[in-house]
Amino acid sequence: MKTITRVTLGVLALAPAAMFAANDVKPNNDLTFGNTTLHTFLTWVQNQLLAVTTVIAIIVIIYGGVMYMLSAGDATKAGKAKNVIMYGLIGVAVIAGAYFLISFAMTAVNKVN
Repeated sequence: MKTITRVTLGVLALAPAAMFAANDVKPNNDLTFGNTTLHTFLTWVQNQLLAVTTVIAIIVIIYGGVMYMLSAGDATKAGKAKNVIMYGLIGVAVIAGAYFLISFAMTAVNKVN
């Protein structure tokens, strides 16, 4: 069980790098900081926060699943595990909502420039 957990956490730790390795953002505004525009920097920050929070939410959901499997029929432990899974799914919904809201706002601001 420990080996599976370690392998799973290792894969999840490397997932953000693989997901965003090919991210090619080409903004069209003129706010620059060296070679980086403000839109590019904010998009990079948004993507990094998305990756980190998504990995944390997935770990919470997996942890809840393991808790549920190990509850061994104990209703109290199973209830706590269901709550952990529910809070993990709520976290995913909040992350998705925040991502789309920020993306919409950045697109609207970028069109003004």
